[in-house]
Amino acid sequence: VSPISDTTIASATTQDADLGGVVRSRMRYALPAAAAAVLVFTVAGGGTAGAPPDLTASDEAVGLAMLA
Repeated sequence: VSPISDTTIASATTQDADLGGVVRSRMRYALPAAAAAVLVFTVAGGGTAGAPPDLTASDEAVGLAMLA
């Protein structure tokens, strides 16, 4: 949710639109959406309760050839 996008800037420069007014009117939607996203990510992204898995048994350098 971006209050200032390329489309907004392009339309404001090609047409006589008030860019500041457009941004102000979109902020009333963008700020609550950002606050809700931060809240959801904070609650849902709390991490794991246990220790991280031990991956040393499967870390072979031969598998790196597939990345090339």
